[in-house]
Amino acid sequence: MSETQFTLPRGMKDIEPEEMIKRIWLADQIRQVLWSYGFQLLEPSPVENLETLEAKSGPGIRDEIYWFKDKAGRNLGLRFDLTVGMTRMIANRFDLPEPIKIGCIGGVWRYDEPQYARYRYHTQWDAEVYGVAEPTADAEIISLGSDILDKVGLKDHEVRVSNRKLAEGFLQSLGVRSQEELERLLRIIDGMGKKGPEQIEGELGRAGLSPDKVKRVMGFADIGGDADKVLPDLEKKLPKNDLISKGLQELSGTIDNVDSLGKRSKVQVDLRIVRGISYYDGTVFEAYDQAGEDVGAVFGGGRFDKLCRIYGKRDMPAT
Repeated sequence: MSETQFTLPRGMKDIEPEEMIKRIWLADQIRQVLWSYGFQLLEPSPVENLETLEAKSGPGIRDEIYWFKDKAGRNLGLRFDLTVGMTRMIANRFDLPEPIKIGCIGGVWRYDEPQYARYRYHTQWDAEVYGVAEPTADAEIISLGSDILDKVGLKDHEVRVSNRKLAEGFLQSLGVRSQEELERLLRIIDGMGKKGPEQIEGELGRAGLSPDKVKRVMGFADIGGDADKVLPDLEKKLPKNDLISKGLQELSGTIDNVDSLGKRSKVQVDLRIVRGISYYDGTVFEAYDQAGEDVGAVFGGGRFDKLCRIYGKRDMPAT
């Protein structure tokens, strides 16, 4: 008679004492930097109403998260990030003066395919600035993230910056009109750093783009490098429309403000950066450790100016 083997669910991991010591130290370093920038710490509920998680991402998000019916038949879900819950928390708080600077360190659940260094439950740190439309806030978050990496010993890092309006405006110039088609193509672009060019070209083709348009998207995503070299010629390389003009203005403003914070040497322009979550609508960024790029981005984020109005009556820009 065989004994029952009790194992972990797929994508989950136990934390042994040795790793727990490192995690506690890491969280302490992150908190110190957050406090030094004037952020207040809080934590949103780990369980949300499913409609809260679907409000911006749509019903398709159910395939990417843990959701369930409780004993009363209510649809609930485990948070897949911290931004949604933090935004819900403050979207009706008219008593809070702007700018609102809040941060959190907490666990999130995602029903992704487990892979190297990626589990279905992991801990995130998060910092949000609400109420500032200017690129000073985007630059502050980038500087904060860079300082956190320096603080924990990942000094050889770079932050790759773009603006989602550039990708959206470029795709619109190719004739992409529906939001569903746009989001699908943006998710494919978001995967370019993780997949080979042949695989990406195949996905773009299956998404309905002609071979010529696939080639043009690949060329767009290949634009990147030192900001001083890329930005002066970027306008000439892209189609002309209002969305692209606004994206160029915001990207240049972010780079200029990063420079004023002494972080320009850490920043690269990379038009592949679009971030896969649909609430992003402006400047976006991801940081990579030069000694361990196989791990993927070590932090990422961006602007989400339309999210507050979805969750409450207080309409605030945010990043």
